[in-house]
Amino acid sequence: MSITAEIAKEFRFEAAHFLPNVAESHQCHKIHGHSYRVIVRAEGKLDENLGWVMDLNDLSKKFAPVLGMLDHALLNEVKGLENPTGENVALWILVNLGERLNELSSVTVEATNRIAITIKRKDVDFTGYNHMKIADLSEKIIHDETD
Repeated sequence: MSITAEIAKEFRFEAAHFLPNVAESHQCHKIHGHSYRVIVRAEGKLDENLGWVMDLNDLSKKFAPVLGMLDHALLNEVKGLENPTGENVALWILVNLGERLNELSSVTVEATNRIAITIKRKDVDFTGYNHMKIADLSEKIIHDETD
């Protein structure tokens, strides 16, 4: 019997940003920072021998270069994130991780503990977001927290 499962792994990063397209009087127009929480979800068939969709360490390794581009960055300076709303950050992660992780099903981004944005892979036509793709995500090694 073939069973499909969705797994989720949480990552965190610190970054600054400002929203250039809102009114100058808006609180997000000025530069400020967040402790971001990202939940990456992957979906696939359970491997009958291993009993999992994928090794969570492999998921971490595939996400590491994407995370490395965002951690301790001014997001506005990252190619494709000139207007780094939560929605655009989630979409950017999905676009840049999607080619590295075929099982990717969605990305959720939280900039505060009260607001979360989820972008689902099935809703994204990747050809329309080439301006967000980073051509060469160098293989940055990050310290991974315990799975």
